[in-house]
Amino acid sequence: MDHGNGGMHMQDEDDQTCLRDDWSRLCITLSSEQVRILAVFFCCVVLLNVGIYLMYAICLCYTHRSINRVMSFGLVTLGLTLSLPQALVRIGDPHFNYPNSIPHLVLFAVGDITDHVGILMLIYWDICTEAVDLVYALDPKQHSCSLRRLKMVGIASMISQVFILGSLFTMVYLLERHEDRCTTFTTFTLVQLGAVFGFAPTVAFGMLVRGLHRLWNQLPGDVPRRLVHRLRYTQLGLGTLMLLCASFVPSAVLLGTVPFFQVKAGFLYVFVVLTLLGLASSVLLFGELILTLKSIRSKANRPIPLSPAVLEELVQAGTQQLAWNNMTRIQSAPPVWDRGCAHAVARSFLDLVPDESDKLTMKTTDLCMKLLKPMTLEARCSVWESLAAGFPTLAKHQRAFDRSASMTMTMNLSMHHYIGKPDTFVSHCWASHFWELLEIVQRYDENTNRNNFFFLDVFSMNQHDFADISGEQMDELKACTSPQSITSSATLVGLKDIYQTMLKALTRSIETPGRVLLALTPHEQPLLLTRSWCLYEIYIAWKVGAEVSCGFVPEAEQSVKNSLVESDALIKTMLNAVDAENSRATMETDRKMILSLIEQAGFNRFNTFVREKLSASLRMVALTTLVRSNTKNLDIKSEAESESISSRARSVSGATRSDFVLRDRLAHLYGLDSEEEEDEFSI
Repeated sequence: MDHGNGGMHMQDEDDQTCLRDDWSRLCITLSSEQVRILAVFFCCVVLLNVGIYLMYAICLCYTHRSINRVMSFGLVTLGLTLSLPQALVRIGDPHFNYPNSIPHLVLFAVGDITDHVGILMLIYWDICTEAVDLVYALDPKQHSCSLRRLKMVGIASMISQVFILGSLFTMVYLLERHEDRCTTFTTFTLVQLGAVFGFAPTVAFGMLVRGLHRLWNQLPGDVPRRLVHRLRYTQLGLGTLMLLCASFVPSAVLLGTVPFFQVKAGFLYVFVVLTLLGLASSVLLFGELILTLKSIRSKANRPIPLSPAVLEELVQAGTQQLAWNNMTRIQSAPPVWDRGCAHAVARSFLDLVPDESDKLTMKTTDLCMKLLKPMTLEARCSVWESLAAGFPTLAKHQRAFDRSASMTMTMNLSMHHYIGKPDTFVSHCWASHFWELLEIVQRYDENTNRNNFFFLDVFSMNQHDFADISGEQMDELKACTSPQSITSSATLVGLKDIYQTMLKALTRSIETPGRVLLALTPHEQPLLLTRSWCLYEIYIAWKVGAEVSCGFVPEAEQSVKNSLVESDALIKTMLNAVDAENSRATMETDRKMILSLIEQAGFNRFNTFVREKLSASLRMVALTTLVRSNTKNLDIKSEAESESISSRARSVSGATRSDFVLRDRLAHLYGLDSEEEEDEFSI
């Protein structure tokens, strides 16, 4: 029997007017023009997919996306493209039936298997896998078990498409009786639509929705906003997909048992099912393209570190301009709480250190005393102010003279890429290594997928405020038994007001961005938790309702995440270090001043409050950090890593948190709302 022409013997003499279904081979009530319109629409949907995927492929040359996502969209687009020839033929000949042509049938079958494999890969190996990473971030056993299940179910489902669709198209070609074809279509609909794309994904999505609900119950009340958004979007997406897949089960029963749909099975499959598949793929692919373009744009706008020559020229020009402004009594800089700098700025100052070994051992205190204060000594200003004045000053000089190559380079740099209003306040210990601070803020940029401006006191605050205090005054200041005793000294009169002004400025510096990043180094016993100023910053953060997150160097991040999900040992170790009474500060008067504030509310109450809030933030680390593909390994000597806490606390006299006070910015600070309610921890 010539099966290729078997269907031709069943046609009647009215073939010229009767349009037959591809699968049932019965006449359907559609006109030729309607078939042509549907075929054109299907072709447009396929071409739309191809166009979007080509743009997506071009974008992949500039960034990286999940390999499973790229492959799944690629398979869906390829499968739809292989289904295109039969639609193109129908535009010219609406009576064409692809099962009667072996080349078209094979091409369509291969394409259909390909796009269905792509859909299942997208469901199990991309959407579900990413959801598992979030939902079971705090449960490592369930996380690994779920990933194994998804992998096995995904493989089984994709292999099943070869047998299910292969058998279907073989039967469509071989069977001639209408009853046999209807039975085949019913079986295919129940298995493919009802089980593979209906029941199985519904169970998978349902388990993830249930796990997400349990995760919500485990989280504290003050969850970071970006995590709340991520959880809500995940919950919405999983819920929508679960309902969509659940609707496939009754749809499969309806399509497989009602004669009306059985007669039009082939037509519905090509021009309804595959068209809807193409539209859904276009929407998802377009969303992925937008996210990819956003990622590329974020990288393109990320400022590069300034070269040492350009940085020195910027600071020098800005310092000279500010020195002249001070002489002429011109004050134009913004208040201290509006001063933020990008990670690239902080990285650039470390590049000024010529010796690589010194970069790894330099602490924030050393950077301030050896680099920042000497560079800004002429104007006695903050680094931020010198940069803010340096950019326009050099631009003005270039327009006037156009003679310096470095000036030309600086002119091409946008000041707004390097400094601006802060997005995040960084609380850190000056006794820690400066490179660790840089790694933490860079990782924060990666986790938030944006270029943040950080409030870093060493750059934003004026570090020259206490430089005029003589040795005798410094000794007297350190000998003060309490903050109140400062006012009893004629030489130190006014320092109480300075402390009060400083605390108001610190509060505004935390309140303005509304986000605080705790730089916890080393991660086993963070120095930050032993410092009086840092503990008080944590308290202010929660008092003003700021969002608090914990930051670790990338090398320690995975270790911290593993420790957090295995037990609470690491959290307990960190929280045991929170003891306000035994906290330290470089200047004893600083410590006593802070203790006097805390004592009004009670040390136990303060310690309990900080520990509770810090514990909640630590538990968020496993949820708010992303997988780091390329971890930068720094060769740090073991002696530096094992340095004792006492040596870490060593600092240079004068480089303290007391230096936060800005003598030349007092006009801004005195501009604070005088009718503001007194802080419950006021001096």
